Amino acid sequence: MANRKDHERGEKRVVYATKRVDYLDAADNWEKLNSIILVESTRIVNNKESTHERIYISSLTHDCPQKYANLIREHWEIENRLHWHLDLTFREDDSRVRKDNGPVNLNIFQKFGLFLLTHECTLKV
Repeated sequence: MANRKDHERGEKRVVYATKRVDYLDAADNWEKLNSIILVESTRIVNNKESTHERIYISSLTHDCPQKYANLIREHWEIENRLHWHLDLTFREDDSRVRKDNGPVNLNIFQKFGLFLLTHECTLKV
């Protein structure tokens, strides 16, 4: 279980993990499926409580749900940092591209552009 309080939000996460994947009918569809993780997040924003459940599958075999909680949190911190960088560089949040595949295509080009910018090594004076 993890508790956080950021930006006037209270959040509690409970993580359940099992290595018992044999009861899933579709377990054979995922090569190296070793564990199933359920994250139950309860947030309080402006005195309103909401609960969301997310299910993850993994090839890892940890016995400790806290290890999964840490890995999942690290993953989302990386995702959030990438979004922050894209928004800062390309003003992604201000984009008006909303139709069809436009948002996905634009995001691909922005990530590629960000990759090129971060790997640019020429000397600039």
